[in-house]
Amino acid sequence: MGGLFHKLRHPRRCYVVWAILRSGSNLLTNGLHATRRAGRPMQFFPPQSELEFAAMVRI
Repeated sequence: MGGLFHKLRHPRRCYVVWAILRSGSNLLTNGLHATRRAGRPMQFFPPQSELEFAAMVRI
């Protein structure tokens, strides 16, 4: 059982979902998470990008 636990805790592959704003990346990462086979993808939205986006859409 230790070997299986080690494999589950230490993935052999990593991936990055890189997308532009409002492109459906949230739907994609939620779907990948729901399969329980693609890890737990998270989204990262840098604060400076948030400010740039707010200025672009004038909010």
